[in-house]
Amino acid sequence: MSEHIACIHCPLCGAFFERMTLGQPTTWNLAWNRERSSDWHEELRIVTSRKGTAPFITGVGFLLKVAQHTVLFAPPDAANWRDLDDRGVADGQFLILRPASYEAFAVLQLYDSAWAFPVHKACWNLLECRTSVSGYDGSTLALSLFNFLISLDIRPGQHIEPTSVYGVDTKCLDASLASPRMATKWKTVHANPCELSVLNNLPPIDDLIKKYESASYPGWRRGRSSTHGQHTTNGSWDALYHLPPELLHMVLLLLPSKDVCALRLASRAVANNTRPQELPQAFWRSKFLPESEMGFAYPEGDVHPSEINWFHRYLAVKKACNSRTKYYALKNRRRIWRILTEISETFEKCNTRQGDHIVLPNFGWIPLPRYQSRIRNT
Repeated sequence: MSEHIACIHCPLCGAFFERMTLGQPTTWNLAWNRERSSDWHEELRIVTSRKGTAPFITGVGFLLKVAQHTVLFAPPDAANWRDLDDRGVADGQFLILRPASYEAFAVLQLYDSAWAFPVHKACWNLLECRTSVSGYDGSTLALSLFNFLISLDIRPGQHIEPTSVYGVDTKCLDASLASPRMATKWKTVHANPCELSVLNNLPPIDDLIKKYESASYPGWRRGRSSTHGQHTTNGSWDALYHLPPELLHMVLLLLPSKDVCALRLASRAVANNTRPQELPQAFWRSKFLPESEMGFAYPEGDVHPSEINWFHRYLAVKKACNSRTKYYALKNRRRIWRILTEISETFEKCNTRQGDHIVLPNFGWIPLPRYQSRIRNT
């Protein structure tokens, strides 16, 4: 049995953590059924640092409610709790039997010697994918994320509260607070963002393809014989008129989608030579790169380009994300991906290089008295 932890959210996605509710004392086998399929909310990691040591990310564990404490039991290295034996040892601090290869990390408390930020395993995996293009590895990413989180404002409840950065009304994070009109958003926020099977069952797009094929472009003809084609839509000279389509396609590869649309609206020559259905597959494939509009669709890049019509896939993913009744996992991954993109961009703006690694500068250790003062003034 699991429960939501009131007002405690993952700083990477805003969704609730979940913890097991147990009596005390208990045994390891009662604490977690290894055969039970776990929800993505329940599998967590902690980005933590003890004073004087470098921040690190724990292995995959889970939260338990033990007496008055919320404790994450996790292996200190990158292992997953399911891969370890369950030989129990007594934990003197929390009076619970835990696996010998695990450590107990108390969270949501202020300590002068250690800081701990729990994050969903799924969100950490997505953050790794999003920052991989920037040169991060596991160790430097943990350091940068820790420095980023410890620099954020913390509310009096001693946690990072969800704000507009999560892209949803905070009431959508709790089913008991969400109104009926928020039901779709609530389902989206709590859908597993790492569920990729939805990409094998995307909505049909025959209607969209016919729409593009039947679209007309009045006012100019294909090619360069039209004198109207030498001018932009506002009558000024079109500097792109004499560029061959192949070069225009190369230019569009470097632009985000919104800039492509703006350029097509501004230039008749560009619009005439870059009809969506006639753009090369390389253009549409580029939209699925991690830093691009559809980067969330294949976060791990596990695709076979020769097997996919990228224009059709672009239309299908976009249609799925506009659905009001389905594809919640895909929509949640898009929402989280946008948050992680902002975090990744912050890393890139603030980073320094240590050898071949990129890290966010250390914001300095915040001792308990100073931190409590910061909370009171927030």
